[in-house]
Amino acid sequence: MAQVQKKVCLIVIDGWGISENKEGNAIANATVPVMDAFCAGQHNAYTTLDASGLSVGLPAGLMGNSEVGHLNIGAGRVLYQDIVRINMTSERRSLQKIKYWLQQQRKPRPPMEGFISWVWSVMVVSTRILHI
Repeated sequence: MAQVQKKVCLIVIDGWGISENKEGNAIANATVPVMDAFCAGQHNAYTTLDASGLSVGLPAGLMGNSEVGHLNIGAGRVLYQDIVRINMTSERRSLQKIKYWLQQQRKPRPPMEGFISWVWSVMVVSTRILHI
């Protein structure tokens, strides 16, 4: 078996945003010689990751956080949050194909229970990001 001589270290620096805009940007305006050396290195010592929206399994335009960031890095792939999975299913028009969904919508219910179920269904498939 071949021996591996190179070692790798994964360092995740939460909140270290990369931006060309220097106005109001504490990181871009700071004196950080170690990070500058990593970034200017010849050995591809660093890379950047998208940390928001669909790149981390959140709805487009929504800012990420350490929870979803670490979850995706640990999984090695994008783990879509429930609201994104529902939206993707709805966009593919495959919600109608889900047997359980159809069965639940066709069940006879007492009037108030049916109303609550209908409101819940509307909330789940709405364009708003909230829950009740």
